[in-house]
Amino acid sequence: MARYTHVIDAKGRMVLPAKLRETMGKILYITHSLDRGFLVLYSAHNFASVRDQLEALPGTDPIARRLRREIIGEALMVTADGQGRLAFSQELWDHIEVNPGDSVCLIDMGSSVQICGLDFYKASLEEEPPLDELVLDQYEIKGIL
Repeated sequence: MARYTHVIDAKGRMVLPAKLRETMGKILYITHSLDRGFLVLYSAHNFASVRDQLEALPGTDPIARRLRREIIGEALMVTADGQGRLAFSQELWDHIEVNPGDSVCLIDMGSSVQICGLDFYKASLEEEPPLDELVLDQYEIKGIL
């Protein structure tokens, strides 16, 4: 897992690091994240799993319908070009307030990659409390120091 920084080119493309291209496969899906200010990039396999779970939710539940609209309905299938660039729609970049020439952070989360503007990422680090101030009693995570 790692964090990468790349600049969005004039055509709205972003370079996907070679390590991520190797682990995620050729067909990828980019869509809205549950977290404001982020997009999320899934492998085809992981997106299919998320999609199946969302589609199994009751259609009469307004939250389920909204999740399907935001996650499935806004998803865009993408593949890297020969130079490892992914082309995203302007609507997706607008969703996280990123423009051509801006830097973005790619945060490898293992099963997905979160993407946000670099300025947003830096600002969110300043706004959030440091990890040593978080109350983590509800989690049983062994080995984290």
